Amino acid sequence: MSGATRYRSLWEHHFKSCQGIVFVIDSSDRMRLVVVKDELELLLQHQDIANRRVPILFFANKMDCADALSSVKIAAGLGLEKIKDKPWHISSSNALTGEGLQDGVQWMVHQIRECVASSKEKST
Repeated sequence: MSGATRYRSLWEHHFKSCQGIVFVIDSSDRMRLVVVKDELELLLQHQDIANRRVPILFFANKMDCADALSSVKIAAGLGLEKIKDKPWHISSSNALTGEGLQDGVQWMVHQIRECVASSKEKST
């Protein structure tokens, strides 16, 4: 779903059934990173997400821009080191060329498969 302000209120309607979360971050927009951090914190505290091991993928888009933040700086800016109960991954990407997208999608698929397998083991 879009990250535009007018759509964010719709996110929580999908939290219960989501198997993974993807953020696309403009790595050249330092001001927007503050908004992403705030939204991420709200999401992580939501009752339908907080107690689940939902994988979170961050596409650090526009990495080809000269002023782009590195993945390490994005992780630090978002405080990702504090997330201990959910797997997360940053994939440097360029949506125009497709660079980095396959890496991120493969990571997410692997994480979702692990979660499904783990759920099946617990139910048997």
